[in-house]
Amino acid sequence: MKNNYRIIHILSILVVWSAIFLSCRQESKPVVDISNTQDFVQIPLSYAEGFELYHRGDHQTKIVLHDLNNHKNILATYIISDSDIKGVVDGTTYFKRPLSALSMSSSTHAAFLVALGLGEHIKGMTYTDYVQDPFLKTKIKNGSIIDITGAECVDMEKLVATSSDAYVISPFAMNAMGKFKSIGMPVIIVSEYLEEHPLARAEWIKLFGVLYGEEEKANRIFTEIEKKYLSLSALVANVEKPPKVLIGSEQNGVWHMPGADSFIAHVIQDAGGEYLFSDLKGNQNQQ
Repeated sequence: MKNNYRIIHILSILVVWSAIFLSCRQESKPVVDISNTQDFVQIPLSYAEGFELYHRGDHQTKIVLHDLNNHKNILATYIISDSDIKGVVDGTTYFKRPLSALSMSSSTHAAFLVALGLGEHIKGMTYTDYVQDPFLKTKIKNGSIIDITGAECVDMEKLVATSSDAYVISPFAMNAMGKFKSIGMPVIIVSEYLEEHPLARAEWIKLFGVLYGEEEKANRIFTEIEKKYLSLSALVANVEKPPKVLIGSEQNGVWHMPGADSFIAHVIQDAGGEYLFSDLKGNQNQQ
């Protein structure tokens, strides 16, 4: 029994690592021929469902972001190119690769760049008090990364001061799109936290690899994470009596439990445990 709990602990640490280390400009119309964007070839992804990647022979990559609560809805489309193009055309945002600077609304997003060795490109972050990564903490302390936290999550003046190419946000912050548009700040929507499988969250490192022309490095990092995760999971795949696990949080006298298809449920199962609500498939939040 102690060995089972030890394996669960190790696997949980690995998942956290994969998620954490993988926590003012006016728009101008790009000078580029956009008459034909349908000849992109899709790049297969193994786990992630929140985004799709497409490549075209002239060194352009298209990123399509999906609403994980309703996959038919497309949240945004980006074209990443080696050419000197930027701006928005017909709802598609164009970026020149590599981006020089990014600001982040979440330390988990910043951590993908740290994993790629691109942490120097992070110029602003909200809620820096919660940052645990030593590299990021040093950059925040010496002022290389500006704390852009404001009364409504982000201070727009501080965000403009970072001179970032884009601001990375989560879907729940999309109601503030008008504010970012008013200062000419493109946004990149990252919804890795809504992915149900731990490896799906880790695979979002490939999106950040595209932004900086580091696709091969991102693929290598993800492959190594996947290999470690699956090898640890295999160690407990045939446990005869898996430990039963109950997990949740209390708020105002009400207990909230992760759904049977949730990220946490996957972690418990892959660690050789049995989640007590595993028979409630399709429910993402039980009370």
